[in-house]
Amino acid sequence: MPRNLPAAFREYMLLERRRSSEEGITVLEWQRWVQLKRLLDRQFGQESKSTTSDRRADSVRVPQPGCEWDLNPTAKFANAS
Repeated sequence: MPRNLPAAFREYMLLERRRSSEEGITVLEWQRWVQLKRLLDRQFGQESKSTTSDRRADSVRVPQPGCEWDLNPTAKFANAS
């Protein structure tokens, strides 16, 4: 068990509130938020749920050939030169 679990929880909640607000958080704060989330999940027995949701949240979706975005592959985009 970490030495100061209440302090870790307070830091996590501070970052969670900022992350959820319009202000947002920096990349370094986000990395710290992820570390704290995993630590707290391990302490409270929720590790299996959080690792699955973390992987899902970080995944990038790429359209497959034949999807609606690929119907006109020769179309020019407005920003393309």
